[in-house]
Amino acid sequence: MWRSSEEDLEKALAHFRNYLKVRGFELSQSAALNLREYVMKEERKKGILAELSKKERTVEDLVEGFSKLAALSSEIALSEGRRSINSQDVDRAIKRAFCKIFPFCK
Repeated sequence: MWRSSEEDLEKALAHFRNYLKVRGFELSQSAALNLREYVMKEERKKGILAELSKKERTVEDLVEGFSKLAALSSEIALSEGRRSINSQDVDRAIKRAFCKIFPFCK
């Protein structure tokens, strides 16, 4: 189960990138790396995986959360006249979404 759940996290991260790409946004490498580090931080990752394994949340919830975060990140960039998402956009989106979007409240 552990491996499968880690694969689910990888899929959700890929979904975040694809969500932005399909909508015409570019994600900087540093933003992608920072998001990965945020999600894969040991305590946060354990909490996310625990919720998935207990069936408290589903993989669909995880993907939906990443979609919402991508949408917030793109709104922030657009408000500044950009179509490229940087680390600050993602950080600000996480702060706005904190404890409103799974898994970013972990």
